[in-house]
Amino acid sequence: MIYKFAPQILFDYNDILSAIQFAFENNFPAVEINLNNFYFLYHLEKKAERKKIFEFSKEKNVELLFHAPEGISLFLINEEIKNFSLNFYKKIFDYLTEVDAKRMTAHLGNDFTFGISGNKVQTYQVYQKEYEEYFDNIFLELKEYIKKNKNLYFCIENVGGFRYLFILNLLEKYLGENFALTLDTGHINRLEKEARKREINFFEKHKEFIKACHLHDNDGTWDQHNIIGKGNIDFLYYFRLLKNNDCYFIFEVRPKESALISYENFIKILKENGEL
Repeated sequence: MIYKFAPQILFDYNDILSAIQFAFENNFPAVEINLNNFYFLYHLEKKAERKKIFEFSKEKNVELLFHAPEGISLFLINEEIKNFSLNFYKKIFDYLTEVDAKRMTAHLGNDFTFGISGNKVQTYQVYQKEYEEYFDNIFLELKEYIKKNKNLYFCIENVGGFRYLFILNLLEKYLGENFALTLDTGHINRLEKEARKREINFFEKHKEFIKACHLHDNDGTWDQHNIIGKGNIDFLYYFRLLKNNDCYFIFEVRPKESALISYENFIKILKENGEL
């Protein structure tokens, strides 16, 4: 089997073509473009640039993956804000269709926490029924919209509100077709024992829907995005979980040179354990 590895590019360049060139020069079959770099988003929004991106990626035979901008929270129950957020994602999805992208990873955002008589309470815990109905409608609308491009998977990443139990239950309802998951190894490693077990169990149960995997290391204290080998994550476990999936293994480490080192270290782990 040929496994699909990719570096993620964030602040190394100010144009997407250079990111594609880096992947090509280093023999990666794909590259993930992180749109938190506002230059990348600026270029993607221009039709002429999208044409260049499409043509250059085909010329270099490098498949395109994208990480949506962060900071957009779907947890604000307000019609105007909800419509803005959904329309923004739809716009990005349309752009990615034009450049023949294969994946779009997105964060759901976070709910808000309030101190109430010494306790931490989140809004969705007070208005459980309202939030369940709200996200049921959001997931339905997104899934219906993204159906039109069967080659582009919309992948929700395990961060923030992804971990609320009602969200996990709703995801089980909607996963399928091109509504999928991104598994981030570093995010799991930061969780306490029970939360980590719950998240791993969720991914094991729904592994067929994992279409992207972010690989980076940490020691469990915070989201360090270290080079593979500079932490305590069991990468062999994740590879074995996903190796038969249509999954991209993305080195989400920075700067770009760290992706090259991480790739070498990852391949070494696989070879030492008879996987390559």
